[in-house]
Amino acid sequence: MIALVPNTWHGATAAAAASTVLPRPAVRCCTAPPEETDSDAWQFKLLLLAVAVGYGTNFPVGRLMNEALPAAASTSGRFLLAALALSPFISRLDRRLIWPAVATGLCDGIGYSAQSLALCDTAAAKVSFLGALTVVVVPCLSAALDGKRLGLASAPQVWLAALLTLGGVGLLEIGDSLDALRAGGVAAGDLWSIVQALGFGTSFYLIGRLISEDDDGAGADQVLPVTAVNVATVAALSALWAVCDGCGVGPLAASSSAGWLVDAGTRDAFALPGALRGDSGGGLLWTGLVTTALVRVGETKGLTRVPQSAASVIVATEPLWASAFGLLLLGEGLDPQCVVGGALVVAACVVSGLEPAAVRAALPFLPGGVRSR
Repeated sequence: MIALVPNTWHGATAAAAASTVLPRPAVRCCTAPPEETDSDAWQFKLLLLAVAVGYGTNFPVGRLMNEALPAAASTSGRFLLAALALSPFISRLDRRLIWPAVATGLCDGIGYSAQSLALCDTAAAKVSFLGALTVVVVPCLSAALDGKRLGLASAPQVWLAALLTLGGVGLLEIGDSLDALRAGGVAAGDLWSIVQALGFGTSFYLIGRLISEDDDGAGADQVLPVTAVNVATVAALSALWAVCDGCGVGPLAASSSAGWLVDAGTRDAFALPGALRGDSGGGLLWTGLVTTALVRVGETKGLTRVPQSAASVIVATEPLWASAFGLLLLGEGLDPQCVVGGALVVAACVVSGLEPAAVRAALPFLPGGVRSR
């Protein structure tokens, strides 16, 4: 089987989530990163930081696009542009990886569609923080489907990350959830945010299944082709969603945006290429060509040159950037409770990328920990 770099799909939690279930020697890449000078190392770390910043902008820009377009139209337009930009890499894909790439794309399509729906009525920062639940989803799938042992002694970083994540999500949710329950319902945006994490987490898990030893390093050449097919699959799935929503098919007939493809005026304003001329045009170009296509190329380059322990810390800053840009572009602030909850979630992303030995050394009271005399 061909080895791949597992953490080139979604930024913030990809490196951390992958590291909880994948063999340690294969987490960064199928071969060890080449020796770099201090100057080169900083260049690649700055590249990964730029990737985290880029991914962070997706959340507030996505909210802005959803104010001008139906969620299905904005998601479809974004990924159609990204798929076209990455299409030159598709021809290089090894045939053995076609179905795995499509499978991860279907899971990602669910994740991105849920993310877009969540952004319709939920703060950008909160959607980003709740997406970090992938650090719990991935090891749970690995344990349930592969029988992977995740005991406290063998994988303390998983348990610690899970506790931090659950604590952080609890703080993020408690206020809104209580308000929603008092109103007789649940917060729909929060539920879609969790579905987002399930979709992305399943994709990370499937990518992890592809990881194996690759002595000749051939798998590194397949990262961008797999990404291109992955994005093309997301584009196809979101296009199907847009057609069903735009024509008011089935359950989507009850949505507030149903029928926008039937009317000539809204069809020209909401579908490509007409949408590029409207208020959402800049957002579509930014999220499609820059933060979905170009950023993934840069992420692939950076993750093969920066040690996974450092990379997981850098990309874990994505929700912080989402919060900053949410405040800058949308005026969305976070109350102190949400700030603490978000900090716990970011800490979980960092912890999940640590080596088990490092966690046991820092917490000697854990099973297998080294106690000082």
